[in-house]
Amino acid sequence: MPVRAGTIFAAAHRMLSKSMHDFAVVFVGKRWKVSSVSPAIEKKINALKAAGKFLEVEQADFGVLFPKLDAFIVHGGLGTTVEALRTGKPVAVSGTLLFDQRFWGKVCNDSGVGPRPVHIRDLWRSCVEFADSALDDSNSYVTTAKTLSWGDPNDDGVTANVQRFRTLLEVEGVAPVDSRAKGSWTVGQDVGQTVGRAALPTERTSPSPLTPTQP
Repeated sequence: MPVRAGTIFAAAHRMLSKSMHDFAVVFVGKRWKVSSVSPAIEKKINALKAAGKFLEVEQADFGVLFPKLDAFIVHGGLGTTVEALRTGKPVAVSGTLLFDQRFWGKVCNDSGVGPRPVHIRDLWRSCVEFADSALDDSNSYVTTAKTLSWGDPNDDGVTANVQRFRTLLEVEGVAPVDSRAKGSWTVGQDVGQTVGRAALPTERTSPSPLTPTQP
């Protein structure tokens, strides 16, 4: 979800200037609007870059980067959040908090590895406290994160997802339905996009709630 870079940079500068710890911030993302960063914030961020305290990149291989980091502030999407959790480090969620982002923010908080999720516009209020806590080896965020397992970091989930689709189709009886058939529904017909429905079996087994495991 697009977020103004200036809002993120302001929080990053606040963390780096107010925290009791000496650390650096890596920002991975695009500047969606050039005008979203004020000249004052840009000047402060450039000074942090010159001091080796702030690194800005548009993209990165999280599988390589994440194990080298000590704590995370993520937007709360499934992939990024789970990759961060799998490192066994504190994780905070902040962003637009849409769709599953609230869910994953609650998962992090309920699991004891991070604070309650906050909207990006309010991150500046709590970012320093999170940095102080997440970089303190005796803090509960740190000690709890080390005890939880969120799966094998080398498992990208593709095999499990393919197997789940096979189970749905071959075992549980989910069958595709012709989207052109009566009773189907379509989206965006003016651009030729069609979405069909699936015939679901009468009985389904609800998945168990997502919880981490202790090694």
